[in-house]
Order: sequence, then C-alpha cells, then structure tokens
Amino acid sequence: LDETKKRESATQSMQTSLESMALEMKKLRAEVSKLNSEATTDSLTKVNNRRAFDMEIENFISSSKAEKKPLCLLLIDLDDFKRFNEQFGHTIGDKVLRFVATLLKNNIKGCDSVARFAGEQFAILLPETACEGAYIVAENIRERLSKQTLSDSAEKIELGTVTASIGVAVYKYGESAEQLIRKADKFMHEAKRSGKNKVVGGSNVGSDSKESSSTLI
Repeated sequence: LDETKKRESATQSMQTSLESMALEMKKLRAEVSKLNSEATTDSLTKVNNRRAFDMEIENFISSSKAEKKPLCLLLIDLDDFKRFNEQFGHTIGDKVLRFVATLLKNNIKGCDSVARFAGEQFAILLPETACEGAYIVAENIRERLSKQTLSDSAEKIELGTVTASIGVAVYKYGESAEQLIRKADKFMHEAKRSGKNKVVGGSNVGSDSKESSSTLI
C-alpha cells in the first residue's frame, strides 16, 4: 500500500509538472506569435510593414509562376502630404495615415495584402487578379479617398481632402520583385506628373473627382 501511494503521488506530481510545462509552452507560442506579428506590422497604421511586403511579394511571385495565375501591384502615394504635415502637424498627419490604411484594408479582399511601403506610400498586392480587376480596385480606392473631406474630431478643424496617385503594375513571367516594384513606381510618378489624383498603368488613366462627404478621423 505504501508503494502504491508513492507511485500515485509520483504520477500526480508528474501530471502536474506536464500540465505546467504545457501551459508554459502555450505562453511561449503566444509570445513568439506576438513577436512575429510585431516584426511584420507597421506600428502606426497596423498594416504590414516593408519587411512583410518584401516577403509577401516574393511568395506571390513564386505562386504566380508555379500556378500560372495573374498578379498585380498597386503603389499608392498620397498627394502633397509633406505640405499637409507642415500645415496641420505630424500628429494629425499620423491620424490621416491610419485613416488611409483602414480605407485600403476595407477595399481589398481574400488574399489581397496592403502594406505601408514608405512614409506616405502604401502598396497593395493583388494575387490572382488580372489587369482589369486591378484597375477597378485602384480606381475605387482613388475615388473613395478623393470624396472624403476630413475633419479632426479632437481639434475640431477641417482638414480638407487628401488624394492619391496610384500606379498599377502587372507581373510578367520572369520578372523579379524589384522589376515589378520599379514598374509600379514609374506609373505612380506618371500619375503625379499628369495632375495627381489619378490611376496610371500602361495607357490607363483614372479620372478626377470633386464630390466629397465629411469624414471624422
């Protein structure tokens, strides 16, 4: 009986130890997941950061090659944002960046991915999306953004409208990620040179929009 009790006590102790180890492993996995998320998320806008974008574009290109499916990249630059920051300050500028990031996230779906590319530039990867579909997404984003007259709810001031110039690049088999990005960047700069608040990719140019509705950020 004494031996049985000793074995039962040892078994119970081992079980408690295993449960404790399992709990610690769960905590460690959660911590690793959190660290990975923080390492690939832009701290201000809460969308993917440049590091995550660089990894995703390589993965999407590999998939596009293997599965022979289309892939498009949108490069979005907010027009005259430096002047906007100088006028209203970086705190309000940061609010606008968060608002734009949310608008972008709300206008993509499925495996589409949005990232803060650099400063006031954002990038959207559209896997399994052909050229026509990418233009529709880009024009929808441009139009929705240009129709917003922003107001700061805390400061109670009108901020006006923030527009974007968007370059649309279609992946061609054999291109590198750098070549695809360079193509989108070229089209985005063409949109800026041709008047801003436009979508450019190849021969397609989006239209201007002047309608607006007040939006608090």
